[in-house]
Amino acid sequence: MLIIDEKEMKQAVNAFDLMDAVEDAFRIMSQGDYTMPERIVAESGINKMLYMPCYGKGKIGTKILSAFPKNPSKGKPFLDGIMYLNDGEIGQPLALLNGRVLTRLRTGAVGGVAMKHLSKEDSKTMGLVGCGVQGYEQVKFACSVRPIEKVYLHDPFKNDLGDFVESLKDELANKDIEFIVCDQVDRLAKNSDIIVTATGSNTPVLPNDASLLKGKCIVAIGSWRPDMQEIPDAIWSVVDNVYTELPYAFEESGDLHIPLEKGIAKKDQITFMNDFIRLTDEGRRPDVGETILYKSVGMSLFDLTSSYKIYDKAVENNRGMLVEI
Repeated sequence: MLIIDEKEMKQAVNAFDLMDAVEDAFRIMSQGDYTMPERIVAESGINKMLYMPCYGKGKIGTKILSAFPKNPSKGKPFLDGIMYLNDGEIGQPLALLNGRVLTRLRTGAVGGVAMKHLSKEDSKTMGLVGCGVQGYEQVKFACSVRPIEKVYLHDPFKNDLGDFVESLKDELANKDIEFIVCDQVDRLAKNSDIIVTATGSNTPVLPNDASLLKGKCIVAIGSWRPDMQEIPDAIWSVVDNVYTELPYAFEESGDLHIPLEKGIAKKDQITFMNDFIRLTDEGRRPDVGETILYKSVGMSLFDLTSSYKIYDKAVENNRGMLVEI
């Protein structure tokens, strides 16, 4: 079995490898060649263990994550875990990857795919609300797919974003990108071609002003529970197209569940991204319009294709540690 740690995972693949893997997941969805059971959750008080198996195109993978809310106060990550791969033909253990890092990378790639297909090609400005690890990856992927010159940053819970900015400056290839920290989110929304929200907020983090949202490509990757909502109701009066991953997003994410329940949104306004990718592959790319919302809730099929991409590249380049078990 091959063990691939955080450093080896990051060295094995680049942003485009991971976005290819996410697009492969959408293609597998369209073909129907996968089994993706509901997430299994084992709870003890506020602590949870999450088990997410998936079987697709002869590949088997199970992501196991711990979610311990008090860990950050102890200097430990809130989410941690592993991704476990099996040989698709004989079931033999194949590889073990860092599940926390995989979640971070593939979520960044999901946002990257959304921005690649749905934002204007000449988008030069990006706004990020929520400057944590997920937001960090969104900036990296945005700068990979669009000629970003300015990044506007706002975090409702952090005042000092110095380390966040410096780390991005060190990692991004374009050293001329300007980072602007905004005290008010209105400024961010007004000046950004692409807006990404990456928070766990229960109330909208963007202004409830349609004029500030019109003409934007908005990628919402937080709001993973029905009571969470990052996107304000005003978006539904100006949005041309809304995209998501699977029907369970209608119930799982407050950004869709709440406006649907209020009656200000309708299910026929929402398109599944696998259909968009399929039509694009067939040369029939849909017109996305001027104002677009992509709401991601994630799925284990992303973990499967992304982890196999990392595994294949690691094997190809002799990365990781081979062990007998």
